[in-house]
Amino acid sequence: MENLNLEWHKRKIAAAVLLFLLLIGIALIICRQKGFFNQYEEPQVIGNLKEGQLPGTEALKEAEDDQVRIQMNAEPIFADGKSGGNLYIGNPDTNLYDMEVKIALDDTDETVYESGRIPPGYYIENDKLQTVLHAGTYPATSSIVYYDGENIRASYSVNLKITVQN
Repeated sequence: MENLNLEWHKRKIAAAVLLFLLLIGIALIICRQKGFFNQYEEPQVIGNLKEGQLPGTEALKEAEDDQVRIQMNAEPIFADGKSGGNLYIGNPDTNLYDMEVKIALDDTDETVYESGRIPPGYYIENDKLQTVLHAGTYPATSSIVYYDGENIRASYSVNLKITVQN
C-alpha cells in the first residue's frame, strides 16, 4: 500500500511539473505574438562616438513628439585627404530617436561619410572621411536619418546643405 501511495505522489509531482512547463510554453507564445520579444539589435556605432553633449554647446530643450534637435558642423575642415575633420555631429539626449548621418558630394552624389547609428546622448567630434578627397572645397548634402527605436526603421530624414573643405 505504501508503494502505491509513493507511486501516486510521483505521478502527481510529474503531472504538476508538466502542467507548469505547459503554462510557461503558452505564456512564451503569447508574449512573442504580442511583441514582447522584439529582436532588437544594438545600434551600430562607428568612428569616434562619445557619450554626452558636444563640447561648447548648451543644453537643448527636450524634443517633443516628432521633433528632433540637430547638431552638426555645416563647414567641416579636413587638414588633408587622410586626416580627421571637425564634423561635430551630435544627437542630444533630448532627442527620442537614434540617428545616422551620410554626407554625399553634390556634383557626383558620391557618399564620402557615414556615421553609423548614433543613439541619443552621443556625439562624434572628429572623424575621417571614407573617401580620400583632393584639396579643395566641396558642396555636399548631409542626410540625417532618424530611426524609430521600437520598429528599427527610418522614421524620417532631414537634408542639410554643407561644405566640406580639404
